[in-house]
Amino acid sequence: MLSKTHTEKLEETELKEEIPEDIHFEGEKHLSNVKQLTFGGQNAEGYFSFDDQSIVLQAAGVDRYGTECDQIYRADFTNGRPAPSTLLQRLSTGIGACTCSYFFPDNLHSIHASTFASQFDNITDISRTCPAKKCVSEQAKTDPLLKKLCNTSYTWDLFPGYDIYKVNQYGNFVARLTESIGYDAEGAVSPDGSKIVFTSMRSGDPELYLMDADGGNQKELVKLMVVLRAIFTLQTPKFQLTNGTLGYDGGPFFSPDGTKVIFRASRPNTPEEIKKYKQLLSYDLVDHWPWNCISNFNATGHFGAFDLYSIGEDGQGLQRVTYNQNGFDAFQ
Repeated sequence: MLSKTHTEKLEETELKEEIPEDIHFEGEKHLSNVKQLTFGGQNAEGYFSFDDQSIVLQAAGVDRYGTECDQIYRADFTNGRPAPSTLLQRLSTGIGACTCSYFFPDNLHSIHASTFASQFDNITDISRTCPAKKCVSEQAKTDPLLKKLCNTSYTWDLFPGYDIYKVNQYGNFVARLTESIGYDAEGAVSPDGSKIVFTSMRSGDPELYLMDADGGNQKELVKLMVVLRAIFTLQTPKFQLTNGTLGYDGGPFFSPDGTKVIFRASRPNTPEEIKKYKQLLSYDLVDHWPWNCISNFNATGHFGAFDLYSIGEDGQGLQRVTYNQNGFDAFQ
């Protein structure tokens, strides 16, 4: 549905350079056989199928993908990496923005969030359907408060048009799973394929919700009073639980046995933090990344560089995994 098909675009921009066998930085004792999978454009949030033979990812870039905002793609693996002759297959419509794809256990169907339905009836130019990001909009140039917020935060746009869809391996729509007012995105499927956990703004604050795989039985999950990253069991909670705690809850994933969910969270506590959080929300923005200079998870003390860490369920045994100096290692 783009001016040029995505396959033509990818063929034109296929890179021919020799690819290093192992892209490995000093200190990365936990890693081996590190290989680059994508070239050109902006590529993120690549998640494995349950049989480890494919990934779904979001990607953007006019030269590489023919669009300025993220669309969803599937890549199949041969001998541990996408075969050179295998082109990424687009699973989304090419209209609007997309994010947060995830496979079902059948390794054929997947979910992702998209804004296309909110824009479909008003399309006049197929190449101009990307929703405007607040921090690069004209408003950010003229609104002093928005400009200040954008310059002091790593922001994520909570586009109200995002809803979650299920598609098959060809990108054909199977079902629209959410249809609420406001942001519904950041979904992940349970290992048995029966449940989907996701983030929604339907309460006015970004909270975690659980629904059946067909979109039914949507319920808000209880929230934890912890900062940045939390783990809880769905059956026997270990931590103090509260309802209506102010702060962003998002990026949820199920544990391999389906009994736990891990997610990221912010908990503004001081009057200044609460004020800033609410100001960001008024612009449909959230600052959900660690930016404080004392954060153990931020390599440089600012919001532009990240490394991966591993940690035990009890919060012990923190270990650094990647050492990409001043780089961005994320979306594991």
